[in-house]
Amino acid sequence: MVTLKYIETKIINWSKTLSLIGLLGLLCLSIITVGAVLLRAVFGITILGVYDASELIVVVVVASCFPLASAERGHIRVKVLGPKIGPRTNHLFEAFSAFVSLVFFFILTVQLWKYVFELIATNESTWIVHIPLFPWWVVAAILIAFCIPIELICFLSSLGSVFKPQKESVKY
Repeated sequence: MVTLKYIETKIINWSKTLSLIGLLGLLCLSIITVGAVLLRAVFGITILGVYDASELIVVVVVASCFPLASAERGHIRVKVLGPKIGPRTNHLFEAFSAFVSLVFFFILTVQLWKYVFELIATNESTWIVHIPLFPWWVVAAILIAFCIPIELICFLSSLGSVFKPQKESVKY
């Protein structure tokens, strides 16, 4: 039987693979930047489109980090009352936090897809070398959309913790 914990583990592993896209993008960006600086400093040659390429690479790099942050619940949360309110109520707040993140990523995904369709309709491209923008934003929108099922699993897991039997601490 497949448990929620098993699914969470698989999602984290899968999200780590997706975050490699970001790592490779950063490596590519650093190679392009160092190459452009060296060519300019040593030979006085300017590579056209370095800024254009870096602008597009950063979009994918940033978006590729969101699924892992969601899977590991690495987003900002405030845990002021947690120890004082008891484990069940704390799990309820965790579930609420996961629900808010789920709604946020749903809204963000919808807005990103609206932007992608706008880019397609207007045929926008970068200024210098005219690289089309929409393919890069499609990748970013897909990566952000992956956060929706991840946040749903986090929400269900947190909600399940609310209804599990809680260990009561013994006070002397």
